[in-house]
This record gives sequence, structure tokens and C-alpha cells, in this order.
Amino acid sequence: MSSNGMGTRDGVNATGVLELWIEDVEGALLHHILDRNLVVDSGLAMLSGGLADLVTDVAVGTNGAASAAGDVAPLTDQFAKGFTSVEHPIGNATKFNFEIGLGECNGMVIREFGLLRVADEAVTLCARKGEKNIAKTSDFSIRGEWTITLQ
Repeated sequence: MSSNGMGTRDGVNATGVLELWIEDVEGALLHHILDRNLVVDSGLAMLSGGLADLVTDVAVGTNGAASAAGDVAPLTDQFAKGFTSVEHPIGNATKFNFEIGLGECNGMVIREFGLLRVADEAVTLCARKGEKNIAKTSDFSIRGEWTITLQ
């Protein structure tokens, strides 16, 4: 896998972009982050089905290591929740919208984000972005859009 955010497996190429808005309690923008992520092996294996029907949650964790193709769930000190909405901005892309609210993950230094499929007891990591450093407090929320594009 390359560091440009693209994963390839069985002839399927997938790219991912994670976009975050860190907002204070009044909704004012404190910081904006736009970065590519790696679609990991287990996520590429899931892509033969309907992506929007398979990916169920966004997760944050504390492992700041760079993404690697063999990364698996759960994330370190994982907090996961469902999406606020899922969109299809273009035919080959799915956008997962989420929010880490004012009352969530306070005291955690968020260093990684993941897209998960949670089904019964099984949790599968689809995509991961590490190398972040967000010291979460109740003073701000994180609103995110994570777009996965198949090529």
C-alpha cells in the first residue's frame, strides 16, 4: 500500500479522504484538517458489497502510528459511534458524515480515526487514518466527512 491514501486489492482501487472541522461550543471553527487515509486490506475485501450498507461506524483511538495495510479493529482505546448521515456525492464515492460531540471523548488525545463494520460481535476495520493529535475537551466538537472513492 502506498502512503498516498490508495489501497489496491484484487483489482479494486480505493482512495479515502478524511475532513475534520473542530468547533467550539458556539460553533466557531477552531481548526480544519483535510488529509488522505489508507483503505486497509480488510476494508478492500469488503468493497465487493455495497459500501454504505457495510460500513456502520466511525471510531477514534489513541494510536498515532501511520496507517498500514494490515491494521485491524479495534483501535487503541476505541470509541465508536454511528454516522449522522451517509451520502453519495458521485457515483463511485460514498461520504460518511459524523460528529464527536461536546460530551464525547473528553480527556482523550485522539490520534487515529477509523471506519468500521460492526456486525453482531465482529468488528472489521475498513479504513484508518493515524498521525493526528487532537486533545479532546468539552470546549469543542469534531464534525467530519470521510469520503471513500472506488476506481
